[in-house]
Amino acid sequence: MKQLRKATTCAVSLALVLPAPIRAQSQPDAQPSLLPSFEVISIKTYPHNFWPTSGSPLRFTADGFVTHNTIAQDLIVYAYDLRDPKLSSRQRLIPGGAQWMFWDWYDIQAKMSDTEIATLNKLTPAQKDAYQRQLLQSLLADRFQLKVHHATRDAPAWALVAAKNGPKNMKRVPDTADGIPAFPDLNHARFQAAPMAALIDLLQVLENAPVVDRTGLTGKYDFNLAFSRDPDSPMLPGKSLPPTNDAEPTIFAALQDQLGLKLVPVKLPMDEIVIDHIEKPSPN
Repeated sequence: MKQLRKATTCAVSLALVLPAPIRAQSQPDAQPSLLPSFEVISIKTYPHNFWPTSGSPLRFTADGFVTHNTIAQDLIVYAYDLRDPKLSSRQRLIPGGAQWMFWDWYDIQAKMSDTEIATLNKLTPAQKDAYQRQLLQSLLADRFQLKVHHATRDAPAWALVAAKNGPKNMKRVPDTADGIPAFPDLNHARFQAAPMAALIDLLQVLENAPVVDRTGLTGKYDFNLAFSRDPDSPMLPGKSLPPTNDAEPTIFAALQDQLGLKLVPVKLPMDEIVIDHIEKPSPN
């Protein structure tokens, strides 16, 4: 299993150096004039070589959008719902992008019109999420002069599947039960009333690669997981201690021994954007 992980880790690392095969453009980007847009946008820029001591997540409010100390790459990743973890962890630049997208920081506030607010409030949660992303796409086109096209790239990834004897130590609970994952420390995770998507999210952080659920498990479950962390993997949100504990098994062994699941290497087609043009925004 360690050899399997090493081989696939090498493949993922090579993807950072060698251009992955990109198939023909799958769909043109929507024309900015057809997208919903903010009524007012304010952008504050920072001097060259500025490095923030704090920041805030990208956040939609009841009447707009706000973020503090963010970079262009993070805005684009969110706006286009890009699923490659290496883009969101800033280990890989969006194809066609410029290096300043990693190093120039912005404060952004945007307000919607009453009409946009009314439209948004009528949407389902999934429709609302898509609409908000379109608002950011419009902001990027207007203030960053962003132009992109879509392509599909074959990416190294993992598939979570059932091990030989099937899942174990996972208690099925009612679909109406509520719960969120808890992390008592860097090497233990406790899941209550969690769908498989919650475990997939954790594995994508630990392995810093796309993970797809092929367990066939539906519904919600209670289960625990104890594992050691790769010292080169990203930190869990809100944690700042060294992410290693050799006393615990690798995530590969932990999944199989504790949950009856395993990770197998696969290649997944991944929707990607290629930047055709982008400019630094003017402050206002």
